[in-house]
Formats: sequence, C-alpha cells, structure tokens
Amino acid sequence: HENDRARLMGKIDALTQELNNTRSELMDLSLQGEDRATEVARTKVAMKAREDEVKRLRDQLDESAEQLELMQGQHDNFKNNMEKFRIDAKNQLAKIMRQKTDTDDQLEETQNELNRRNKENADLQLKAHRQERELASKMRELEEFRELMGQRNEAKGMAEADAARLKELVAHKNSEINELHHQVEMAKVASEGELAAKFTSDRRAIMAENAKLAIRLQEMEQERDELQDRLGESEGELTDLQRAKIKGQSQLSMLQGELKQSNLTVEELRKEIDATKMRSDRLLAIQKQAQEKLADQESLSSELHLLQIDRDEYQSQVEKLKRQLTTVREQKVTAEAQVRELQSEIELGVPSTGELVKIQEQYRDQLRQNVHLHDQVRSLEQQLQEIREKSSSEMRSMRQEVLSSECNVSDLKSKLELSEQTVEDLRRGLLRTKQEEIKLSFSGVDSSTLHRLEEENRSLRLRLADSTRVTTTTSSVGSSD
Repeated sequence: HENDRARLMGKIDALTQELNNTRSELMDLSLQGEDRATEVARTKVAMKAREDEVKRLRDQLDESAEQLELMQGQHDNFKNNMEKFRIDAKNQLAKIMRQKTDTDDQLEETQNELNRRNKENADLQLKAHRQERELASKMRELEEFRELMGQRNEAKGMAEADAARLKELVAHKNSEINELHHQVEMAKVASEGELAAKFTSDRRAIMAENAKLAIRLQEMEQERDELQDRLGESEGELTDLQRAKIKGQSQLSMLQGELKQSNLTVEELRKEIDATKMRSDRLLAIQKQAQEKLADQESLSSELHLLQIDRDEYQSQVEKLKRQLTTVREQKVTAEAQVRELQSEIELGVPSTGELVKIQEQYRDQLRQNVHLHDQVRSLEQQLQEIREKSSSEMRSMRQEVLSSECNVSDLKSKLELSEQTVEDLRRGLLRTKQEEIKLSFSGVDSSTLHRLEEENRSLRLRLADSTRVTTTTSSVGSSD
C-alpha cells in the first residue's frame, strides 16, 4: 500500500504540475487572445480611418477631375472667342478698307470738280477784264457826252455840229446796243449751259441779271429812238439831253448803292476767308494728330503680332497641360484600382501582422502619391489660371485699342466732311464774287473797284487752294489710319 500510495502521489504531483502548466499556458493564451483582440480592434479602427481617408481622397480626385474638365471647357470657350474676335477684326478691317476706297473716290471727284470750276473762274475773269475795258470806254464816252451838254448850254449856234456829233453818238450807241445784244446772248448761252447743269441757284441770279440787261437794253433802244426822232430839233435835243443827264444821275446813284452792297459782300467774304484760315489751322493740327495716330497704329500692329506669338505659345502650353492632365487621369485610375484592392483585402478578413505592416506601408505610399497628385493638380490649375488671366488682359487691351482706332477713324472722317463742307462754302463764295464782278461790270462800276474786287478774288482762290490741299492731305492720312 505504501508503494501504491507513493506511486499515486507521484502521479498526482505530476498531474498537478501538468495542470499548473496547463493553467499557465491557458493564462498566457488568454493574455495573448486579449492582446490579439485589442490589436484586431485597433487594426479595424485604422482600417476604418483608412477607408474614410481613401473615400476622401477619391472625392478629392473626382473634384479635381471635374475642375480639370471645367478648365478644359473654359479653354475651349476661350479658343472659340479668340477665333470669333479674329473674324470680327478681319471683317472690321475689310469695312475700313472699303470706306477708305470710297473716300478716295469722293476726293478724286471733288478735285476734278474743283479743277473744272477753276477753269470756269478763269474764263469769267477774262470776261471781267473785257467788261472792264468796255466800261472804261463807256466812261470816256460819258465824259464826252457831258462836255457836249456843256457846249450845248454855252452856245446854241453849234447845233449843227452837235447834231453831226450826235449822229456819230447814235451810231456808236447802235454799235453798243448790238454789243449788248451779243453779250446778252452769250450770258443766256452761259446760263443755260454748264452753269444751269451744276448751279441752279446761280442760274436764277444770272437769269435775273439777263432780265435787267434786257430792260436796260430796251431803255437804250428807247433813247436811240428818241434821239433819232428829235435829231432835227435842237431845242428838243437839249431838253432830251437834260433828261438823259437827270436819268444818268439817278443811275449813278443806283450804281453807288450797288457799289455799297458790293463792299458789304466783300466784307462778308473777308470774314469767310478769316474763318477759312482758322479752319485750315485746325486741319493742320488734325493732320499732325492723324500722323501720330498712324504711328500708334503701327505700334498696335507690332503688339498684335507679339500677341499672336504669345497665343501660339499659349496653345503649346495648353497642349502640354492636356498631356499632363491625361497622365494625372491615368494615375487617378491606378490609385482607384489600388484602393479597390485594399478594400477587397479588408473585406476578406483581418490580416496578419506582416500583412498589416505591408498594408500600412502601402497606405503611406498611397498617401504620398495622393499628395503628389494634389500638388500636380494645384500646379496645373495655377498655370491655367495665370494663362487665362494673361490672355483675358491681353484681349481686353487689344479690344480697347481697336475701339480707340475706330473712334479715331470716325473723328477723322467727321473732320474731313467738315473740311469738304468748308471748301464747298468757299467755292460758293468765289462764285458769288464772280457774279458780283459780272453784275458790277454790266452796271457800270469804275475800273479801280473792279481791280480791287479782282485782287480779293485772287486772294480768295489762293486760300481755297490751300484749304483744298490741307483737306486732301488730311483725307489721305485718315484713310490710311
């Protein structure tokens, strides 16, 4: 029994030792299980945070892709706007060239018309010289006629000699009347010819002068008939001569009134000449401004060329950004595939410690890659924004300069029209002066008055030629602009 007991006690001690060892192992396993459970819980929390971070990165990538697509659309719109602006600028340039051609044609027609009217004025001037000579002859005859009246008053005994002299005077009057008939016919032909075609108002004035000449011719014919009827009666002749003297005095009074009116007309012409000089000075200033605008236009053309070069560089940068955008999208697809792989690994179960370390390394690599992608996206956005702002500012500057050039061209055209109107007014004034000369020559004004009017007319023509030359120069500069 003692041996059995000792053997049993040994077995009991061995079992007890084994039980204690088993308990120790169970305790160790329990602690390991708790540690593993804690580690698993911590890994799940990290996986959850990683899922959230991956989801946030995916949202950010989607947002970046949307922004890039939006920038691509803005770039397409900008490209379309640039093309539209180029077409508008081309059409505007064609319109300006057509206006320049029309203006050149109008100026050529105006110059031809001015040359023709200058030739007409030269013809009128020759006619005025001829009328001046005839007027001097008539004045001499009037003096002789007055001497004849004095001799009639001093001695009636010289009636026969006076009668013979009166016959000569009647014959001379007949020749004068025939000459006046010829002048009336020439004036009618001139008034019904080219002047009737171009100057209707001047034709009315010439017709009125022709009517006055006809009335005067009738009066002279009546005087001739009266002188012929009373040629044999000396006393009657003396009475008629006294009446003619009174009538000549009334005509002299009328001529003095007409001379005063002519002086007023000359004064008005002087005022118009002064105003024309002021307009010429303004036109010279406009010509200087037009030359400056032409230089600005050349500078604008060079800037436009530089802008086209910048646009080509911008298009090359855009193509480069497109390639970078394609690379970013491929990297985004790769990142999404990696995220999906990580999600599938998470869904399969809790990884081991080595797998967890590998996942953490992949997670950190993905984070670094996402940060790099975000930096690239921000850099691309900044480059596109800078290019867009630069292009927008250059387009606004270019549009403003084009509008300024159009305004300058419009101003030059308006000033050109004003100068053409001034030239037309001067032509009318010159024509009025010529009509006054003709009127005064027919009315019997002395040669000194006609000479003075001729000098003023010559001065007026010189100023008109200067104004026309300035107008032509300004028009050519404005059309080039």
